[in-house]
Formats: sequence, structure tokens, C-alpha cells
Amino acid sequence: GGTTYRYGPAPQEMIDKAEKWKALAQKHGTTVLHLAMAFAFLPAVVTKVAVGAKSAAEVEHSVALLQKPPGDGVWREAGAAGLLPQNVVAMLA
Repeated sequence: GGTTYRYGPAPQEMIDKAEKWKALAQKHGTTVLHLAMAFAFLPAVVTKVAVGAKSAAEVEHSVALLQKPPGDGVWREAGAAGLLPQNVVAMLA
């Protein structure tokens, strides 16, 4: 949730998009981290995802998040909000 991108100030468009993701996650009772990890696991061919963590507690938190999928319709809503391309949303339906 920072305001930098490639070692400089993030463009306002990117900050706005991050805020939309945050609002969508909150609407579904989760976090952007949860959505990001869940999205990474959506393709059937994906069996492992590397997640950065600073402590064992962060690892445990990430594992716990993945035990429950995000709310129904979250990917459709992300597409409707312009956060995901429609061809990606269509593949997830």
C-alpha cells in the first residue's frame, strides 16, 4: 500500500487502482494480500506460489488466508471495476 513505484513516486492512476483493490477486498471481508495470493493460485497448473515473509508469523498468516477462498463474485466485481481484463474474468467464470 505504498506510494512509490520503480524507486519513484507512483502515478496517481496506480494509487487509485490500489485503493480500488483495497475497497473491493474490504467489501468481501478480506485483504489485498489474500486476493493476490488467491489469484496467483487460480490457474489449475499452479501448484506453488512464493510469498515473501519477514517472520514465521507472517508465513502462518499467509497459509491461514489460503485456507478460505475469497468471496463469491470478487473476480467478476474486479472485472466490472476495471481491475482485471474482461478476458481474464471470462476464464475465471
